[in-house]
Amino acid sequence: MKKIYFALLLGMVSLAILSGSCAHAQALDPQKPLKLGIEVKQGVSPYVKDIDPNGLAASAGMMSGDYIMEIDNVAVWYIHQVKGQLSIKKTDKPVQVVVKRNGTLHTLTIDPAKPAKTWRVIKDGDPLADCYLAPTAECVLETMLKSAFDSNQPKDRFIAHTSNIDRLVQMNRMDIAVSEYEKAEEAFYQLADIKYDYPSMLRAQSVLKKKPDQKFLTYTRSKVSSDRGGAIDTNGLLYAAQYFGEYGHTDSAMPYLTDVIEAAKKSPKILKFDARSLGRALAATGRHDLIKTFLESKDYDSEWKTKMLEDALIFHVKQEQMKNGEEILKIILSYPRQKTNKDDILVIRMLKKLQQDDLMFSLTDQLTKHTEKIDPLFRGLLARTLVQAHGARGSIHMGRKVIEQYFSKDPLAPLIDLTVDSANSRSAIGLAVQFYRDMPKLISETYALLKNTDMEERKRNKLEIRKFYEVLAADLNSAFSRQEFDSYGYDSFDYDQIIDIFIEVRKYDEALEWTVEQERRFGKSYNYHDLFSMYGQAAPPEKMEQIKKHSKFKEHGDFFNRAYLKRLYWSGRMEEAAALFKTLSDKEKKIMIFSQIPFVSQCLKCDL
Repeated sequence: MKKIYFALLLGMVSLAILSGSCAHAQALDPQKPLKLGIEVKQGVSPYVKDIDPNGLAASAGMMSGDYIMEIDNVAVWYIHQVKGQLSIKKTDKPVQVVVKRNGTLHTLTIDPAKPAKTWRVIKDGDPLADCYLAPTAECVLETMLKSAFDSNQPKDRFIAHTSNIDRLVQMNRMDIAVSEYEKAEEAFYQLADIKYDYPSMLRAQSVLKKKPDQKFLTYTRSKVSSDRGGAIDTNGLLYAAQYFGEYGHTDSAMPYLTDVIEAAKKSPKILKFDARSLGRALAATGRHDLIKTFLESKDYDSEWKTKMLEDALIFHVKQEQMKNGEEILKIILSYPRQKTNKDDILVIRMLKKLQQDDLMFSLTDQLTKHTEKIDPLFRGLLARTLVQAHGARGSIHMGRKVIEQYFSKDPLAPLIDLTVDSANSRSAIGLAVQFYRDMPKLISETYALLKNTDMEERKRNKLEIRKFYEVLAADLNSAFSRQEFDSYGYDSFDYDQIIDIFIEVRKYDEALEWTVEQERRFGKSYNYHDLFSMYGQAAPPEKMEQIKKHSKFKEHGDFFNRAYLKRLYWSGRMEEAAALFKTLSDKEKKIMIFSQIPFVSQCLKCDL
């Protein structure tokens, strides 16, 4: 393949920059691109880093921290896709955006003709209440700086000061941010373990335009590179290489990467579980030559190599390094190496996320032709891969045709494959279940077959069936009992996966029931925070009253109150917001005041 069409990654459309606040609805000029008034950053998905409270996005109900999942039914995984979708939207048409907030899906309609949101000012003489309900830069700053010394522990001080740096930069108070950095630095050198903290220092240095000094480099190297029980910590070293490379310090990143490569030469097995972190580290340091070296190695199997390539490509895409991404994609598609059917599926899933439909369809067509020509003894195995490929594309009807052709006598396993891969072909399982018209029938048919299969057979496919239960959990019309799920012997992690889906699609009762049972069976549940936030941000009144009476509300109610207070304020229900604010502890009041920063600072990087 001489030329790879990478238009969606490289053909970026320049966007007009939004300056200042958008105080009014946009003039309905269909020739102008839509301006939402948001700054988007890349996380697991693109998310709203900052927002103009008077802009179109805020008027539609979007909030800082929302993950953007879909725009007008087009799934998005990366920033350039968000920019590309919004750049083609015109100001005379409403746009539907699906966001994920605290794990829950929300559909927002952004209407250019809708007037800007307005907030009434309420004051009652309580300085903290006034600061939240009628925020000013002065009161937020005062609250921020007074609350930085709640603990004598270096870890607490470090977190407080680095958190303040992010807030101060957002408020464009660089002078105070520098002072906070000095205090964070002092606490940093008192930490016993910096494994999760040195990236915060690198980020702070980056936003303050500071270069890491020799003391920081030496200290970090000594801590990250130290032996743990006599064995090299390959994952920790690779993450260090990635972080230093990501923040532009390639020279400082290379020693970490070199340590891993030298150790792997002596014992290749130490990288057995580090394919993805290696791919990111090699991308961050620009060492595409080493990627090819690992592809040529006989010490690693094809699936390991594909995972390395996938994360190298995704790293570049998330950083919007499109030329580097094109180079990795060329390696994936044309570099000579041994590949398996599973590699093809991984590549098709990746091409789906990159919105490379032509390449994805071409690879699926190759699989189809290969399946038709292969020896009948092996045709079933390859046909199963083809079913997964159609599922990864979201082509349920094509997947069914393959099942009818090759698996008419025993369709359960391929039907599970098709259901699971189709559900994961969009940016959220819940969205796929709601979007694909033929998904309900597919789920129902597959579940009926599953229930009629003996338990021994089901247990042999335990992992695949757990993934199918996630799809069942996302279907608002489907239900399965906890006892049925428990019969497989699933653990607490498996419960987490199901509860996350319940939360995503707002199955309130199921999410609460499973969380309580998870705690009873396994001793602890980490889902209460998201669950209580879900109730606060989206539940109808009767459900909210129900959760307030729950035995866990006293322990986790702060998460409910944070989400609900934000919901009240952004909905303009100021009297209710004021009443709820009065019930909070001083610590919670300060946390909520910090959430008002968008109202006291101009969104300097709102380029969408």
